[in-house]
Amino acid sequence: MNTLTFNALWDEAMQKFRDGAYTEVYDLLTREGERFPNEKAYIIYLRACAAARQEENDLALQLLEEARQESLWLSQWVMRESPSFQPLQGVPAFEELREAFRVLEEEAQIGPVLLTVEPEGGCWAEQPCPLLAAMHGNGENGRTALEEWRSAVSEGWLLAVAQSSQVVAPNSYAWNDRELGLSELQEHYASLREQQVIDEGRVVVAGFSMGAETAIRAALEQTIPARGFIAIGPSGPTLAEAERWQPLIEPGRERGLRGYVLLGENDLSIPQEELRELVERLNAGGVPCELEVYPNLAHEFPPDFGAILSRALAFVVDAER
Repeated sequence: MNTLTFNALWDEAMQKFRDGAYTEVYDLLTREGERFPNEKAYIIYLRACAAARQEENDLALQLLEEARQESLWLSQWVMRESPSFQPLQGVPAFEELREAFRVLEEEAQIGPVLLTVEPEGGCWAEQPCPLLAAMHGNGENGRTALEEWRSAVSEGWLLAVAQSSQVVAPNSYAWNDRELGLSELQEHYASLREQQVIDEGRVVVAGFSMGAETAIRAALEQTIPARGFIAIGPSGPTLAEAERWQPLIEPGRERGLRGYVLLGENDLSIPQEELRELVERLNAGGVPCELEVYPNLAHEFPPDFGAILSRALAFVVDAER
């Protein structure tokens, strides 16, 4: 397991949760969790969930107390809505921890952030830059996403990574409030137009996981004037309801919208069949959408993502209109 990634560990833990193998979840995360010190809040969370599922409430509370002692925290939404924590609601020790986490969460609020990297030579009137606007996955942050999408810069793209204001754990952000996320993306684009010279005929919105769902919505709903979208392992509840997207497809066809979706063959955290249906609906409705299924890949970026991103960008923006 030397090449184990956090996303792969998360996927394995989620599958064990679905199987009801809570002892295996706890043992797995206890054994492998130290590999991921930057994800310690999530490791503690999953271990506490596994303990609570086995009615080991004292152990669950002990783990949450460990998080507090290290100034780690879980969001109020997680503490209130996590199914594993429902038996703990109202327990004095749990409520004390929830309040402590609330204070830490409020202190961590920093608002939306936009990180940008210009291509060599910059963007100027005689040479406007194509724009790749990318969004991180839930539980990630802008710095992580910047590195994942950075290869586009070497191909002449202005890279702009939006970090959500919705903080869910230390240095971890989410797109759970979709309307807020789209509003922030719109504000970022307006700001970029004032600061950079953008080729507005070559704007692509992209993302991973929940950020990918947000990207698809942004493109179809015209949150920003995107030429198309690139979605890596898109995840989110509305993706399981492909018919909800149907009214947006014809307007997308009229604008010449295009899309590219990458699915991991072993990704158990996304609605694979529903996503395939959405891709079929897009193509049938005149919005060309390429679907690539990457072999032996879970919910993560593939190792050769730079090459994939290059051909995805070419498919979205370089095809004849």
